[in-house]
Parts: sequence; C-alpha cells; structure tokens
Amino acid sequence: MINIWAHRGCSYRYPENTLSAFREALKYDITGMELDIQLTKDREIVVIHDETVDRTTDHTGPVNSYTLQELKTFRIRGDENERIPTMREVFALVQDDCKRYGIKINIELKNSEIRYEGMEEMILAMAEEYGMQEHVIYSSFNPESCAMLKKIDPSLHVGVLAGKVSECLQIAEDIGADALHPYIHMLDLGDLRSRTALPVRAWNVKQFEPFYPDEGELEIQDTEALAEAGVTDIFTNAPEEYVPERGTPFHPEEYEMYENTGADGATGKLIPEENCSINREPVKLNAGDRLFFLGTELPQICYYSEDIPQELIYTYTYDTEGNWTTYRGSYPADIDPYTVEKSGYYRFLYHNDTGRTLADLIRFEKQKEIPEWPEYFQKECQESAETVMALRQPGDSVYLLLSDTHYAAGCVWEDSVQNMKMLSREIHPDGVIHLGDLTDGNMPKQQTQRYAGRVLGGLKSLGIPLYMCTGNHDKNAFRGNPEKYTAAEAASVYLHRSKQYYYQDIHERKLRMIFLDSFDPDEKERYGFSAAQVWWLFRTLYKTPKNYRVLVFSHVTVNASHHVWSKTIRNEEKVTKILQRYQKKTGRIMALIHGHNHAEEIYSTGNIPVVSLGCNKLEYFTDHKPETSFTWSRQRHTVTQELFDILIVHRESNILDLVRFGAGEDRRIGI
Repeated sequence: MINIWAHRGCSYRYPENTLSAFREALKYDITGMELDIQLTKDREIVVIHDETVDRTTDHTGPVNSYTLQELKTFRIRGDENERIPTMREVFALVQDDCKRYGIKINIELKNSEIRYEGMEEMILAMAEEYGMQEHVIYSSFNPESCAMLKKIDPSLHVGVLAGKVSECLQIAEDIGADALHPYIHMLDLGDLRSRTALPVRAWNVKQFEPFYPDEGELEIQDTEALAEAGVTDIFTNAPEEYVPERGTPFHPEEYEMYENTGADGATGKLIPEENCSINREPVKLNAGDRLFFLGTELPQICYYSEDIPQELIYTYTYDTEGNWTTYRGSYPADIDPYTVEKSGYYRFLYHNDTGRTLADLIRFEKQKEIPEWPEYFQKECQESAETVMALRQPGDSVYLLLSDTHYAAGCVWEDSVQNMKMLSREIHPDGVIHLGDLTDGNMPKQQTQRYAGRVLGGLKSLGIPLYMCTGNHDKNAFRGNPEKYTAAEAASVYLHRSKQYYYQDIHERKLRMIFLDSFDPDEKERYGFSAAQVWWLFRTLYKTPKNYRVLVFSHVTVNASHHVWSKTIRNEEKVTKILQRYQKKTGRIMALIHGHNHAEEIYSTGNIPVVSLGCNKLEYFTDHKPETSFTWSRQRHTVTQELFDILIVHRESNILDLVRFGAGEDRRIGI
C-alpha cells in the first residue's frame, strides 16, 4: 500500500500552496496534504515554499521583509485571484474534512535557510487552537527544529527531511523522530523494512513533477515497486493520478427491474404482481437528490428508513431480500422531476415498464454525500493505532483481519471500510485478510455477485494486498438457493484463481500463509476438506522453506467439536493429523485462524493454537454458538458496531497479537 499525499495541494493543476490547490485536494481520497510555512516581517505564519516571493508571485524579495498586509496585495502567478494564504486560513479550510475523513496535514517548517525563532511554539499553539493536534505531522530539513519539536511535546509526530533515506534514518534515530521523508530517487538502503518500522514518505522534485502552470509531463510512480522498496507514502503534485474522488460512485444501471414483482403494502417485501416491475435492491438516496423519470409512467415510491430491524441483529435471522432497512410506506410520484425529502433507501414500482434497468427509467441527480466520522470511531482508531505501534517491532508483519461481513442493503459495511482506511493510514498494514461470508448467499446470483463486489471493492480500496478464504454463504447455496456457484465460479468471482485453496509466501518476512476451502454444497458432508485439498496441504506444508513460519486460515474450523452446524467435518482426521505431525516435527505453525462461528475462543488442535474470530457483521445473538465460545455485545451507533482485528505476526518470537477494533478485547497467542 502506498499512501498518497497532495504535495502543496493539487499543485499540477492549481497554483501551489494556495487555497484553491488545497480545496481541490480535499475532493480526493488522499491520506494527507503537505504544505510549507514561513514567517512574515510582523511574525504571522504564511503558507509559501520559497524564502522569497520571486517564483510564485508578481513581486520580489524575502518573505520576512514584508508584513502580512503587504504580502496580501501580491498576486499569485498563474491565477491573479489567488493570494498567499495564512496558516489560519488553511486550518479553517481543512479542519472539518480532516476531522471527518482523518486527513493529515504535513507542515514543513522552512527554517533550514532562515532560522525563524519561535516558529515551533507558534505553529503548535495554532494547531491546538484549531483542535488539529492529532491531524498534523511536522517536518523540517533542520534536525535541530525536529529535535526541538520532540522536546516540546514527545507525542508529536515528526518526520525528518533529507536527501538519502540513510541520512533520514540516522537523524531519526538520533532525535527520536517518527517518520523518514527522503527524496524518492535516493532510496539507498536495501531491505529497508527490516531496518525500521517507521513510515517512509518520499518526495519528488520539480523536473519530475512540474508545478502549475508548467504543463510538462508528469513522472507517474511505480507504486508497487516503491512499496517493495519499503516506501509507505509519496508526496505528489498530482494526487488525482493515484486515488479517486472521495465517495462511492452510483451506477443505476446495476439495479435491475424484476418483472411480475410488486411490494407488499404493509411490509414492503417483494410479492408477485402481474405486469409490474420493481428494483430488488433498494437505492440509497439523500434528501435533496433529484429524480427525472424517463419511463412512460410515474412510479409508486416505496420508502425504507436506515433503521436496522432488531431481529436481524439480535436473533439468528437472514433477511430473504438482503435488505437491512425498515419499510415506512409508499406513495405515488406526482411530480417530475421529483426531489427526495428524506434520506434513506427507495424502491420504485412500475406497472407497465418491465424488463429494464433503473437507469432506463430514472435519471438521478445526486447531491454529494459528506458522511460524518463519529468521535467514538476516531477515538478507537487512535487507541488501536497506538497499541499496534507499541507492539510492532522491525520485521513484524501486520494485517487487518476480519470475517463474516454478510453484506446487505442498509448494513454498516461502509463504516467498516472507512475505519479500516483511517486505521491503515496510521499503522501501514502489510495487507488485509478476510475469512469469508461476504454476503448472505440467499439472493439471485447476479445480485450476490454485486453485493460481494461491494465488499471486495471496499477491501481493495485500502490499497493493500487482499487475501481471503471463501465461506459457506459465498457459494450462494444458503437455504437451498437454486442459483448456487460452482467451485470454479466461486474461485473466479472471489479469488480470481482456479481453485479455492492456495498459499501466499511473504518472502521478506519468511512467512507462508495457507488459505483453505472448507465448504462444498454438493457433498453429503458439506463442511470439510476435499481429498485433493488434503493431499495439496500435505505437499504445501512439507515444501515450505525450513526457515519460514506458517499461518493457516480457513472459514470453517477443522474441529467438529467446535462446530454446531454439523456433527462431522469431512476429512477432519486427515487434516488434523497432517497439521499436528508437521507441527511436532517443525514447530513452525503459529496458529490456525477461522471464522464462521460468529463467536470467539482460543483452543487447540494437538499442539497448534486455533483462533475463532467474531463476525464483522453487526450481530449479537448467543444461540447456535459453540458452548465454549463467547459472543460480544453489539449495538448500532456505538464503537461496538464494529468488530475486526489487527493481526501482528511476531515471527522471531513465534507470538501473534490480535488488537481489537470495536467490540471485544485484545488477545495474544503464543506457543
């Protein structure tokens, strides 16, 4: 994963270090923005890179030879309406989005050529005034300034700027800095990640990334190669080349209209109705969105609020329509265009237009949604990140780990993605692991694939490697669903592989991760492992390099005694014997980790720790769970709404840490 920072804002398309450049950058899914500060003659903090105004304005001379009032009369080259902004103006512009989306601001103190006395204290006081302490990272080419910042407040996040990454590392070790900021083409240390766990944020220079209004060609970075070299972040003039605009695109053509289907007037559930069509998946709309009707008739509008029915959280229930919303009634659309009055979810019932998609019938003019990031999630993110960074040692592997999302319309998956994004920007994980059951698996195949795509899309948007197992619900065979996936289809749709079992070697960490397939709806014993997979597991284990550790992942446990849904696990004895014998011979299996039970416990199969994960889905019921397990209380609109782990693999000490985000507690597993 490479985190993207807007270098002096979107400075390829807008004048650098201006409010326009910063405002544009806030539209994108960036990790943060970088800017530079100087002091005026009357000791006001202004945002400008050079010590003089010559290059970027229509005047000349040192910044500190002018008062703020004088500087505000200068015009920015390339846009005569722009002026040099003050730091106060920038804080006022960005503070809401920083707090809502977790965006960071890297403030570079330009005090290596001119030593602005008191600059450190001044910028710290201003950040506190705007409540931005947790969102600011400080950096400087002046090691004394970096050291002073850490002396004033050791909790500050301070990055060291230098040319070579080796120079950054040496300075950081001397003063206790928190990040390395080298030149992107001077990564002179091999195996960097084994040398330090600090973020490495690389910057570019003008000839490779021109500033506005220069229209020279950009040098687009190979982010995968940079990540392999140990770089965690880049500062770029063109963040729009690397990340999309913030927000989820809406594609109405994905919402099929189902023929001969209506909606029950009392419950909003789908019912057969002659010559009628309705969108099976409700559409999320916000107050103020406008609808332009394109069909031959105006529809009946069915409204569903975002309240999740309590039985879906507190009982063992799966909604037959994959719909976690509450029906509130219907009414005819009596005007075209129609303006949405209440935010929520909507279905549109037509009596004549059938066999089309929603895009054929309605043109949507959607307002940009700006979701809030609740304070309880912000606090949990900060505390989880602090725990991870305290436990993490050089050479450790870190993964986001979750299972059993069971996506449905109106569920809280978008919150999970947002929380994982914010957390990733703090801890720089090596990947994300999902142990299956992306959906309920009781829908038509096309809709299941779209729902699964929402989960996979959210995981992939983290920008880090994704590994997963397929779960029993992922086969789309739940409760006799006739549109089930074949083994080949499941492998292709979810894993982009030919088989549902595979391994992944993390060579630089000497770690082999094995992912098993544990469910086949076509077998008499549906839960378990095929004979071909058993033989593959044997060969995979015994071909593992001798200096590698092993982690085994599965959706379903290998132990029938910890599984309430069947009395037997197919090929349980063979699988456990292979694992136990390999463990007895080598001692290199760190754990077997599974989902499926929607409950937590740590037990063992022979001499191998087995870890059962709670479910990412917002759910709290205690029946249908192993008697030896524990289920955490969950509640909407609290931090317990979430449940996923940060897995820290301490390879050298053969210990695993599971740091919990949301409901539950941290766990440590060691042999």
